[in-house]
Amino acid sequence: MPSNKEWKVKDVVKWTTDYFQKKGIENSRINSELLLAEAMYTDRTHIYIKWNETLDDGILSTLKEYIYRVVGGEPVSYVLGHHRFMKWDFHVNSDVLIPRFETEELVEMVVSDLSGKSGTLLDLCTGSGVIAVTLCKFIKNMDFVASDISEEAIKLARKNAESLNVHDRIDFITGDFLESVKDRMEKIDYIVCNPPYVGTSEIDLVGDSTIRHEPHIALFAGEDGLDFYKRFVIEKEVLKNKKIYLEFGFSQKEKLERLFDKHFHTEFYKDSYGHWRFVKLIT
Repeated sequence: MPSNKEWKVKDVVKWTTDYFQKKGIENSRINSELLLAEAMYTDRTHIYIKWNETLDDGILSTLKEYIYRVVGGEPVSYVLGHHRFMKWDFHVNSDVLIPRFETEELVEMVVSDLSGKSGTLLDLCTGSGVIAVTLCKFIKNMDFVASDISEEAIKLARKNAESLNVHDRIDFITGDFLESVKDRMEKIDYIVCNPPYVGTSEIDLVGDSTIRHEPHIALFAGEDGLDFYKRFVIEKEVLKNKKIYLEFGFSQKEKLERLFDKHFHTEFYKDSYGHWRFVKLIT
């Protein structure tokens, strides 16, 4: 971005959009607006109100840093420090995965199933806490537990719960799989989990930005991507009388049928793109 001219908001948006397109950055216009809005401490709506205003050097300097990071491969959500999930903004950083649209559909499925019900729900592998927090927003009569093996992820999930005023309804715990909640499993009625499910044999199919910046512990689960799901079978006695909602990779349905059908009643569901992406286990 040349520094020997005055830059208005509209000029910066156009220049950044064009630059991102040349560099192969997806959603160039949207990301240009999001980054500029962040540099201006405002939102995308308000940059249009300021469309013809001249930007000061401080904003331009911040924006240049953001552009440099994005072109270098860092995900836009990490540069911004937050990501929109359903209708709320969540803090994100490189300690947690960036929430995907498919997980919104998982939440919608659970809300449809459990709305109006009571009991206790465990969000396993909570990451940034988007599942636990959004379910807490939608389901008012339920208690929530959120666990993750990463202490840093739990810190961020707790921060998101505090930001969205539901921290008093979610008990955050650090631990691997069910180890940290075994003493309360009798009180847990439902489990929701978006686990790691990418196989190490599929690493070439994962985007370079994801590989370089998102936590591998939340992505990969053995050579075939099924290691985490196998743990549900191992712990099937502990999981009796519970409903379990899981997200999985779009090519894993047949493998999960073979894994789960001998041990659970299973119901598989497609996402809005027509891919098999979710399974409900009834124990």
